[in-house]
Amino acid sequence: MIYLFIISIAAIQILLYRFADRKGLGRLKIPVTFLILIGHFFIFPQWFYPKPNMVEGFEARCGMPILGITIIFVCVGSSITWLTYLGYFIFKRKALKNKQHEI
Repeated sequence: MIYLFIISIAAIQILLYRFADRKGLGRLKIPVTFLILIGHFFIFPQWFYPKPNMVEGFEARCGMPILGITIIFVCVGSSITWLTYLGYFIFKRKALKNKQHEI
C-alpha cells in the first residue's frame, strides 16, 4: 500500500512537471520537488501510522511500525522523488535534442 502511494506521488510529480512545461512555468519544478520531499519527510508517513491499541485502559504505543513506515518514506520515497526529477530532465533533454535534429 505504501509503495503504491509513493509511485502515485511520482506520477503526480510527472504530471505537475508536464503542466509546468506546457504553461511556461519551468521554475515551478524545483518547488514541486521540494514540497514532495517535505511531504515524504513530515506529512505522508503520518497517514500510514497504525492506530494505538488499548491495553487495560492504557494506550499501548509501539514505535517499531512507526519507525519502519518513516524509514520507507524517507529512504524510498525521497529517492524515487529525486530519480523522477532527474529522469524527467534527462528524458526532456533527449526529446529537445531529437526535436532540434528534425528541424
